[in-house]
Amino acid sequence: MRHYIIKLALLSVFAFVVVTETHAQEGAQVSGSLQLNQNFYVKDSKFFDGQIPPQYDNQKSSTDGWLNLNYRYKNITAGIRYDLLLNSGLRNPNTALNRQGVGNWFVTLDLDKVEITGGYFYDQFGSGAAFRAFEERAQLLDYAIQGLRIKYDFAENWRLKAFVGRQKANPEDVEDDLLETDKAVIKGLNVEGFEKLGELSFAPGISLVNRTLSDEQLQEIEGLISQQNEATRFSPDQNTWTYSVYNTLGYKNFSWLVEYNYKTPEAGFVNPILSNDLKEEKGDLLYSSLTYSLPGFGLIVQYRRMENFQFRTSPLQLNNNGLISYLPAFSRQNTYRLTGRYVPAPQFDGEEAVQADLFLKLSKKQSLNLNGALNYDLNGNEQYKELFAEHKIKFNRRFTLKYGAQYQSYDLAVYEAKSELPVLTAITPFVSAVNRLSKKYALKTELSAMFTEEDQGDWSWFLAELSRGSKYSIQVSHMFNYGNPDADKQLQYFSVFANANFGSHRLSAGFVQQPETVVCNGGVCRLEPAFNGAKLSYQVVF
Repeated sequence: MRHYIIKLALLSVFAFVVVTETHAQEGAQVSGSLQLNQNFYVKDSKFFDGQIPPQYDNQKSSTDGWLNLNYRYKNITAGIRYDLLLNSGLRNPNTALNRQGVGNWFVTLDLDKVEITGGYFYDQFGSGAAFRAFEERAQLLDYAIQGLRIKYDFAENWRLKAFVGRQKANPEDVEDDLLETDKAVIKGLNVEGFEKLGELSFAPGISLVNRTLSDEQLQEIEGLISQQNEATRFSPDQNTWTYSVYNTLGYKNFSWLVEYNYKTPEAGFVNPILSNDLKEEKGDLLYSSLTYSLPGFGLIVQYRRMENFQFRTSPLQLNNNGLISYLPAFSRQNTYRLTGRYVPAPQFDGEEAVQADLFLKLSKKQSLNLNGALNYDLNGNEQYKELFAEHKIKFNRRFTLKYGAQYQSYDLAVYEAKSELPVLTAITPFVSAVNRLSKKYALKTELSAMFTEEDQGDWSWFLAELSRGSKYSIQVSHMFNYGNPDADKQLQYFSVFANANFGSHRLSAGFVQQPETVVCNGGVCRLEPAFNGAKLSYQVVF
């Protein structure tokens, strides 16, 4: 606790100096933001199929807040963030997390061709498969690195980046101090640039990332290995490395990215659900993306193959904990409520996937979007398939219509550990319309249905949103699981939301009912339990 108070006091003094100096220094700039979310829980057991989060029985409410303050003067930039997590269920919906204090700080010095950052920072190498430090606030995921980073522009269009530090600890692992870090040390080196030769362009890059386990982490792994059958025992390495090479080749309207990542052998679970047995294997990942674009035409084709490529602060970490690499779901990022209900989480042990997205502008008033995705295991067994089509028609300045359908084949045993259920197949038609009623008012409506005989059966969805410019809006939605094979679970979910924008201020409030579902933010997914209650949110940028 004393260590925490000292840190908080020093950073508070730092923030005070920043604010006061602003008045004395010409050209100094202060900016920031506040995001505050407040939930109120209303218990209704019919909405839950399993564990009910503790907030419904005990706390009855939760608060999540982040206050950022940034300062810039000449070649110095500094920032500090205060986090407030009270009875929070964001990180783990089945717990009530209580943490508050300074959650992030940094100081950056810009010296012409050299930039030095101390404190917390976010970054990525290449596509992020080997290293990406980022924040996804909607799930309370924060993979920031605390340490030192140097960027050096050693030639025109060429940059070197190097860092050393530790990843910010998961909130559920932090007892008092939100500035605590994980035990493993992470180091990284990246060189990338851009060159052009006639109509050809090249954007090559190479990177190296090293993770060194602490002695305590290594001993824990060795302890598990010593309990295994003698024939399966091995000596784990304290260091793991990833090597990456990539290049984006451009020619006229074509752009082709190819990236290869290799990970040296490290310990990993044989089957974390059934046992604690570990094995040692190397890993690799190949990713490619081909883009072709013309006026009114766009095509993107992506491919990914990975084997034993989960890179974390410790190989004993599971789910979304301690991720050093960034491997999002390899499927379309759907925005409609029902088309985004089943999302294929990446299979780190082994996966081969391809997806294609085609955009066609048929005329000034019509466009077509087509998408397809296929995911297999490394034995060629299909795990996920998606076909998507959407047609947009702009009848006039006031009325726009979009309609289409999605087909999915989704292996419930692979993605949700529901081994007793067959592979889900679903067809989801949808229609969305925007009607500008006047210069100030617009009405948006959505209607969709999911037809499936597996899992929870058929669903319907309806939404209506009335808005007055960009200042006010009110939204009403209804979701109905009318086809559930269990008649007692044929539930209806009603929600109403209101939003108001006043300059840089945004306020929203509503009563929300939602079923258990897989939620994805920024490509990172998790299974989220049902929710029943009220939500309030306030945001401001200054």
